[in-house]
Amino acid sequence: MDNLSNERRDRTRLELQNLIKDRTQVLSQYCLLAGTCSKAANDNIQETDNDKFLLQEFCENLIDYLARGHFELYQRINNGAERRQDIVELANKFYPRISATTDYAVDFNDAYDQSLTKIGSFDHYGERLSKLGEELAIRFELEDKLISSLLAASDDLPEALSA
Repeated sequence: MDNLSNERRDRTRLELQNLIKDRTQVLSQYCLLAGTCSKAANDNIQETDNDKFLLQEFCENLIDYLARGHFELYQRINNGAERRQDIVELANKFYPRISATTDYAVDFNDAYDQSLTKIGSFDHYGERLSKLGEELAIRFELEDKLISSLLAASDDLPEALSA
C-alpha cells in the first residue's frame, strides 16, 4: 500500500472516530433529555434553567454531529473520493434514509433550540423527542453498517470504534 493510500485510510479512521465521539455525546445528552421529559406532565417540558441549558447544548451538539457526518463522510463518498465501489453502493443505498433522519433532527432543532424558541413553546416536546430518538437509532444503525464496511479492509475496527 502506498503512502497516499495510508494517509487516506488514516484520515478516514480519524473522521470516523470523531463522528463516533460526537454521536456518543449526542446519545448521552439525548438520554438526559429523555429523563427530564419523562418527569414532565402533559407532554410539556418543565422549563428549569438546567433543562433549557441541556436542551440548547443538545441541539448544538446534534447539529454538529449531523454536519460532521454529512461533510466529512457522506459528501466525500458522494463526491467520488471513495474508490471502493461496494462502499459507494452501500452509501447510496443508505443515504436517502440517513438524509431523512437529518431532516427530522434539523426540524427538531428548529422547533426547540433555546436560541430560537420562546418560553412556553414546547408543544408536543415529549412526542417529538421520542420520534427523534427513533430516527437517531435508525441513523446509528445505518452508520454502523457503513463504518464497518469502510473499516473492513483493516484490522482497526475495534480500535476505531472504541476511541
